[in-house]
Amino acid sequence: MMTILKSKNFWIVSALSALYWATAPFIYRPVVFDIVNAFSIAGAIGVIVMYYPSVAKKRNDWLWVFHNDLEGVHYFIIGVMGLLFYTAARHLYNVVWRWLDKPMWMIDHLFVGYMIWFVAMVCLMHLLSRDMEQGEIPKENWRWVGIFVTLAIALAGLFITVLDPTTSHN
Repeated sequence: MMTILKSKNFWIVSALSALYWATAPFIYRPVVFDIVNAFSIAGAIGVIVMYYPSVAKKRNDWLWVFHNDLEGVHYFIIGVMGLLFYTAARHLYNVVWRWLDKPMWMIDHLFVGYMIWFVAMVCLMHLLSRDMEQGEIPKENWRWVGIFVTLAIALAGLFITVLDPTTSHN
């Protein structure tokens, strides 16, 4: 606990979070979303640009993501970059949606569904990265994948039956 309290980075992030709540209520709402979308997109792109080349240089191969000899850290980095790619794509989609005057057809578009599916696939990369060495995925990780898939199917069934998407909730 004391280490966190001494961390300048922790306090900078905390101050920036407080700054959001101190200013956002007084700014025109669409402008707030323009600002946070811009920061989110820039941050996501920045981290992707930072991670990929560093791994490529270490492996001496710019196409490292396509190899079969990846270690746990590589799957973790793929997961991080995937989540950030999703973040950038989602917020860019939101910007376009707002720029086009919020058309209803964009809300339930299959691209939105794919972005959410993509996050689930990236989560699989994170599940596979735990304790993995030399491309060998421990059996326990596959159990977690099974739990993930089972839970996802159960939740989908619950959502479809209890929160019937075919009924109008107006």
